[in-house]
Amino acid sequence: MNKWRVDTAKVKMSVLLVCYTAGWTWIMGTVLQFALFFAADSRCNGDPPRTNMDGAWLVIATVCVWAAPFLATAVWRRSVVSVSAALISTVVGVAVVVDTFASPDAFCF
Repeated sequence: MNKWRVDTAKVKMSVLLVCYTAGWTWIMGTVLQFALFFAADSRCNGDPPRTNMDGAWLVIATVCVWAAPFLATAVWRRSVVSVSAALISTVVGVAVVVDTFASPDAFCF
């Protein structure tokens, strides 16, 4: 009779990986919110909006640091899941940077 056996070590490692990924994304998302605020044009006085480059460099650095573990895992494991996570993190990072430069007046109400 065959019994389904669950490898508890794999389950624990999977749960740990999901928790690490969620925590890493939450921490870097918080840093990214501060970076986006520093990059925004907060003058709001009618002049053409422009991105603050000190904050923009912080946005770019934050996105790169956030995506680095996903890219390293994709290179190391070469599985469909890890490559997909790396691709998604790269696309999201590029979208955030493009949006930072496209709408520098995001914090003007």
